[in-house]
Amino acid sequence: MAEPSEFQVGFFESASCSLPFRIYTPGGDAPAEGPGLLLFLHGMGERGSENEKQLWNGVSDILAFVKKQDEKIIILVPQCPENGLWVDGDYKASEYRQADRPSKPMKAVIELLNDIISKHGVNRKRIYATGLSMGGFGTWDLIMRKPEMFAAAVPVCGGGDPLKAEKTINLPVWIFHGGSDPVVRPELSRIMKETLEKKGIPVRYTEYPGVGHNSWSMTYSSDEVLLWLFRQTQG
Repeated sequence: MAEPSEFQVGFFESASCSLPFRIYTPGGDAPAEGPGLLLFLHGMGERGSENEKQLWNGVSDILAFVKKQDEKIIILVPQCPENGLWVDGDYKASEYRQADRPSKPMKAVIELLNDIISKHGVNRKRIYATGLSMGGFGTWDLIMRKPEMFAAAVPVCGGGDPLKAEKTINLPVWIFHGGSDPVVRPELSRIMKETLEKKGIPVRYTEYPGVGHNSWSMTYSSDEVLLWLFRQTQG
């Protein structure tokens, strides 16, 4: 778990719901064009209102990398309410279809993201999204609704709607999933990879053979993955 003291505490009030969040801001002088920003969406087990559980998985590895590399990256980690979902739908289904409208927590995430971008003078060419499990679904949902906002995305053990995959045509995506995941079917990630490839959209895909639901530990502890992510820029 990331040390909570490294992250400032925040609460965002949206018309759709209240959203606790944690935010890390890098020290030192920011680049002239402003810092980049990584939005991290946690899994279902980290929902709540205490504003701490969302730091349990993955965030500490990302923070350690950012500090080691002196990356000027803001890390934004909202917490989904206990009775909410980043994405409405059945996460155990064999196929996924995106709802016409974002869930209430996702609508609040979009509003929070715009607020942080404005207040912190974020470099709009370096905004990234990642998430695990429920947050992997959330990552797909967000980049298909707002592809113009992001420079790259890393959805981990999630799933997206292949019928809307082409909306990410200009967005570098690296997908991760455990090959033996019993919670979220790996087929959901495979379908997204195959759909994007058939449309001629470049995509990176990593499946860990024999690995169950926890495909995030290997992903977020990989310097290769995070170096790739933070080297992407829009345009």
